[in-house]
Amino acid sequence: IDGDLSFRDSDKIKLGAGSDLQIYHDGSNSWIKDEGTGVLAITTNGNGIGFYDPTGTEPMLFATKDNAVDLYFNGAKKLATTSTGVDITGTLTSDGLTVDGDVVVTDATPSVTIKRSNTANEIGFTFINSNDVESFKYFIGGNNNDLTFQSRESNVLKLDQGGDISFYEDTGTTAKFFW
Repeated sequence: IDGDLSFRDSDKIKLGAGSDLQIYHDGSNSWIKDEGTGVLAITTNGNGIGFYDPTGTEPMLFATKDNAVDLYFNGAKKLATTSTGVDITGTLTSDGLTVDGDVVVTDATPSVTIKRSNTANEIGFTFINSNDVESFKYFIGGNNNDLTFQSRESNVLKLDQGGDISFYEDTGTTAKFFW
Protein backbone atom coordinates (compact mmCIF):
# COMPACT_ATOMS: atom_id res chain seq x y z
CA ILE A 1 0.00 0.00 0.00
CA ASP A 2 1.31 3.40 -0.92
CA GLY A 3 -0.04 6.16 1.34
CA ASP A 4 -1.94 6.34 4.61
CA LEU A 5 -4.44 3.92 6.09
CA SER A 6 -7.42 5.64 7.65
CA PHE A 7 -9.75 4.13 10.22
CA ARG A 8 -12.81 5.54 11.94
CA ASP A 9 -12.83 6.06 15.72
CA SER A 10 -12.97 2.78 17.62
CA ASP A 11 -12.07 0.76 14.51
CA LYS A 12 -9.20 -1.49 15.55
CA ILE A 13 -6.13 -2.95 13.96
CA LYS A 14 -6.12 -6.47 15.37
CA LEU A 15 -3.10 -8.73 15.17
CA GLY A 16 -2.66 -12.34 16.28
CA ALA A 17 -4.86 -15.42 16.18
CA GLY A 18 -6.98 -14.17 19.10
CA SER A 19 -6.75 -10.45 18.22
CA ASP A 20 -4.13 -10.25 20.99
CA LEU A 21 -2.63 -6.92 19.91
CA GLN A 22 -5.03 -4.06 19.22
CA ILE A 23 -4.27 -0.52 18.08
CA TYR A 24 -7.05 2.06 17.86
CA HIS A 25 -8.40 5.48 18.75
CA ASP A 26 -11.68 5.65 20.68
CA GLY A 27 -12.55 9.27 19.85
CA SER A 28 -10.76 10.61 22.94
CA ASN A 29 -7.68 8.45 23.52
CA SER A 30 -5.28 6.37 21.46
CA TRP A 31 -4.68 2.81 22.61
CA ILE A 32 -2.13 0.05 22.15
CA LYS A 33 -3.52 -2.97 23.98
CA ASP A 34 -2.04 -6.39 24.59
CA GLU A 35 -5.13 -8.55 25.12
CA GLY A 36 -3.12 -11.79 25.13
CA THR A 37 -1.35 -13.61 27.94
CA GLY A 38 2.22 -12.67 27.03
CA VAL A 39 4.27 -9.52 27.38
CA LEU A 40 3.90 -6.36 25.32
CA ALA A 41 7.55 -5.94 24.32
CA ILE A 42 9.00 -2.88 22.61
CA THR A 43 12.51 -3.34 21.28
CA THR A 44 14.95 -1.16 19.41
CA ASN A 45 18.26 -1.46 17.58
CA GLY A 46 18.97 2.13 18.60
CA ASN A 47 20.32 3.60 21.82
CA GLY A 48 17.05 3.67 23.74
CA ILE A 49 13.31 4.20 23.87
CA GLY A 50 11.74 7.53 24.68
CA PHE A 51 8.30 8.95 25.36
CA TYR A 52 8.00 12.63 24.43
CA ASP A 53 5.52 15.51 24.45
CA PRO A 54 3.55 16.19 21.24
CA THR A 55 6.37 18.32 19.82
CA GLY A 56 8.86 15.47 20.24
CA THR A 57 11.30 17.78 22.03
CA GLU A 58 10.42 17.39 25.72
CA PRO A 59 11.10 13.96 27.21
CA MET A 60 8.70 12.37 29.68
CA LEU A 61 10.47 9.01 30.04
CA PHE A 62 13.64 7.74 28.41
CA ALA A 63 15.26 4.32 28.71
CA THR A 64 18.85 4.13 27.44
CA LYS A 65 20.22 0.74 26.37
CA ASP A 66 22.51 -0.73 29.08
CA ASN A 67 22.20 2.49 31.07
CA ALA A 68 19.75 4.71 32.94
CA VAL A 69 15.99 4.91 32.85
CA ASP A 70 15.04 8.56 33.38
CA LEU A 71 11.68 10.04 34.43
CA TYR A 72 10.95 13.70 33.72
CA PHE A 73 8.52 16.33 35.00
CA ASN A 74 7.86 19.17 32.59
CA GLY A 75 11.08 18.34 30.73
CA ALA A 76 13.27 18.25 33.87
CA LYS A 77 14.83 14.92 34.93
CA LYS A 78 13.54 13.98 38.37
CA LEU A 79 14.46 10.29 38.75
CA ALA A 80 17.27 8.34 37.16
CA THR A 81 18.35 4.75 37.69
CA THR A 82 22.09 4.28 38.15
CA SER A 83 24.43 1.32 38.47
CA THR A 84 24.16 1.63 42.26
CA GLY A 85 20.47 2.55 42.68
CA VAL A 86 18.50 5.70 41.87
CA ASP A 87 19.14 9.43 41.92
CA ILE A 88 16.25 11.75 42.78
CA THR A 89 16.31 15.44 41.98
CA GLY A 90 13.98 17.45 44.16
CA THR A 91 12.03 16.45 47.24
CA LEU A 92 11.03 12.87 47.91
CA THR A 93 7.56 12.59 49.44
CA SER A 94 6.75 9.12 50.66
CA ASP A 95 4.25 7.30 52.86
CA GLY A 96 7.15 5.41 54.43
CA LEU A 97 10.87 4.78 54.11
CA THR A 98 12.90 1.68 54.82
CA VAL A 99 16.66 2.09 54.65
CA ASP A 100 19.10 -0.81 54.63
CA GLY A 101 22.32 0.87 55.74
CA ASP A 102 23.38 4.35 56.80
CA VAL A 103 21.59 7.53 55.73
CA VAL A 104 24.04 10.25 54.75
CA VAL A 105 22.96 13.86 54.18
CA THR A 106 25.78 15.42 52.16
CA ASP A 107 24.12 18.65 51.09
CA ALA A 108 24.64 20.10 54.54
CA THR A 109 27.52 21.75 56.35
CA PRO A 110 28.36 19.92 58.46
CA SER A 111 27.13 16.73 56.80
CA VAL A 112 24.99 14.34 58.82
CA THR A 113 25.08 10.56 58.95
CA ILE A 114 22.26 8.63 60.59
CA LYS A 115 23.28 5.10 61.42
CA ARG A 116 22.74 2.29 63.82
CA SER A 117 25.59 2.25 66.31
CA ASN A 118 27.70 -0.77 67.19
CA THR A 119 25.71 -1.20 70.40
CA ALA A 120 22.42 -3.05 70.15
CA ASN A 121 19.22 -1.00 69.98
CA GLU A 122 20.90 2.35 69.37
CA ILE A 123 20.47 4.83 66.57
CA GLY A 124 23.04 7.56 66.16
CA PHE A 125 23.41 10.89 64.42
CA THR A 126 26.94 11.85 63.41
CA PHE A 127 27.93 15.33 62.27
CA ILE A 128 30.96 15.58 59.99
CA ASN A 129 32.70 18.95 59.73
CA SER A 130 33.95 20.52 56.48
CA ASN A 131 37.29 18.69 56.89
CA ASP A 132 35.54 15.28 56.92
CA VAL A 133 36.24 14.86 60.63
CA GLU A 134 33.59 13.48 62.95
CA SER A 135 32.99 16.45 65.21
CA PHE A 136 29.89 15.57 67.21
CA LYS A 137 27.42 12.76 67.58
CA TYR A 138 24.59 11.64 69.74
CA PHE A 139 22.79 8.36 70.02
CA ILE A 140 19.55 7.16 71.50
CA GLY A 141 18.77 3.75 72.86
CA GLY A 142 21.05 1.10 74.26
CA ASN A 143 20.08 -1.20 77.06
CA ASN A 144 18.71 1.64 79.20
CA ASN A 145 17.11 3.79 76.45
CA ASP A 146 19.44 6.65 77.39
CA LEU A 147 20.15 9.74 75.27
CA THR A 148 23.89 10.41 75.06
CA PHE A 149 25.71 13.32 73.41
CA GLN A 150 29.34 12.87 72.44
CA SER A 151 32.08 15.09 71.10
CA ARG A 152 34.08 12.66 68.97
CA GLU A 153 34.25 9.55 71.18
CA SER A 154 33.93 11.29 74.58
CA ASN A 155 30.68 11.67 76.45
CA VAL A 156 29.55 15.24 76.99
CA LEU A 157 26.02 14.84 78.33
CA LYS A 158 23.90 11.84 79.19
CA LEU A 159 20.16 11.84 79.97
CA ASP A 160 19.21 8.43 81.27
CA GLN A 161 15.79 6.84 81.24
CA GLY A 162 15.36 7.31 84.98
CA GLY A 163 15.70 11.11 84.65
CA ASP A 164 19.32 11.45 85.81
CA ILE A 165 21.50 13.98 83.99
CA SER A 166 25.29 13.61 83.79
CA PHE A 167 27.83 16.15 82.49
CA TYR A 168 31.28 14.71 81.75
CA GLU A 169 34.82 16.02 82.05
CA ASP A 170 37.07 16.43 78.99
CA THR A 171 37.92 12.72 78.61
CA GLY A 172 34.25 11.77 78.63
CA THR A 173 34.68 8.91 81.07
CA THR A 174 33.80 10.42 84.47
CA ALA A 175 30.64 12.38 85.23
CA LYS A 176 31.80 15.60 86.99
CA PHE A 177 28.31 17.01 87.50
CA PHE A 178 25.43 14.66 88.21
CA TRP A 179 21.86 15.60 88.89
